[in-house]
Amino acid sequence: MPSMTYCMFENTSREMHQCISEMREAMDEGRVIKFIKNMSKDEKRSFDNMIDNCRQMMEVIEELTEEQADEVAIEAALELRSRS
Repeated sequence: MPSMTYCMFENTSREMHQCISEMREAMDEGRVIKFIKNMSKDEKRSFDNMIDNCRQMMEVIEELTEEQADEVAIEAALELRSRS
């Protein structure tokens, strides 16, 4: 069931943390290959999808950050102009 808009980041963050913890534990215990081999076909597909989703999210975050920086620069320029 999809997360409701008002809590989608909260829920997804919690689930991502669980996935990251499991992966770190597998790495710490030297069982990464076993960790991946033990995934079902569907789980492996979802794992690959999550990697792609993380890449896409980082791209969107970069775009948002650039857009936000542009907005801040424009606001600062307008404020400077209004002081003149």
